[in-house]
Amino acid sequence: GYKLAAGAFTGVILYTYFKGPKVESEIIRWGLAGIASSLFVEILCQPIDTINMKTKIDKKFELFSFLKRKGVTSLMRGIQPVIYGMAISSFLYFVLYTQIKGSIKHEMDSHQVDKTSLKSVFVMSAGASALANLWAIGIYYPYDLVKTRMQIIGEYRYTNIIDAFYKILKENNSK
Repeated sequence: GYKLAAGAFTGVILYTYFKGPKVESEIIRWGLAGIASSLFVEILCQPIDTINMKTKIDKKFELFSFLKRKGVTSLMRGIQPVIYGMAISSFLYFVLYTQIKGSIKHEMDSHQVDKTSLKSVFVMSAGASALANLWAIGIYYPYDLVKTRMQIIGEYRYTNIIDAFYKILKENNSK
C-alpha cells in the first residue's frame, strides 16, 4: 500500500524533473508538470482532508487524542487512491487543456477572431479548462470515493485500492 504509493510518487516526481524537460512533445511535458504539481499539493493537503472527514463523521473528534491512538501516519490514510487517481486525471487534464485550447485558437484563426481580446483569452482559457476538467473529474471521482471510504474505515475495510474497486463493483452489482 503505502510503500507502493510512495514509490509511484517518487518515480513520477523524479521522471518529471529529470527526464520530463527532455521530452520533445510539449503536451507530454505539460502533462508531466501537471502530475508533479497536483501530487505535491494533494500529499500536502491529505492530512487536512483526513481531519475534515473525521470531524464530519464524528462530531466529538479530538485531533490530539486521535493522533495519540493512531499516530501521525494515520492522517495519510487513503493516500494511495489519491496518488493514482490524481496522476491519471492531472495528466489527462493538462493534455486535454493544451489540445482543446489549441483547437479553439485554430477555430478563432479560421474565423479571423482577435485572440488578444479579453473575451477571446477568456473563451480559450476558461473554455478549455472547463472541458478538460469535466473529463479529469470523471476519471478522478472513483479514486476520490475510495479515498473517502478508506479515511472513514468503518464498514468498508479495504486492504488496498484494488480490493476497494473490487468490493465497490461487487456491491453495486448486487443491487
